[in-house]
Amino acid sequence: MRIADRSFVMREYQPSEDKIDLEKNRNLEDLIGLVKTVGQVVAWAQLRSRGSQGAAIADDLINFAETKHWRKTVLS
Repeated sequence: MRIADRSFVMREYQPSEDKIDLEKNRNLEDLIGLVKTVGQVVAWAQLRSRGSQGAAIADDLINFAETKHWRKTVLS
């Protein structure tokens, strides 16, 4: 890329995919911590996008999270 007669090489800092090696995380406490962390990240992403382009508002997401009917399916 050239900017003001200078050449630059653009590099990607964010990997295109993140992977978790479950073979290294066989400890139950580590797996529980991993699931909690991933759940928090997903929940935060959902809250950040709330109400945008027809997405549920925060109150709808909170109400859904407080119900229990979906939990068994997710855990199994």
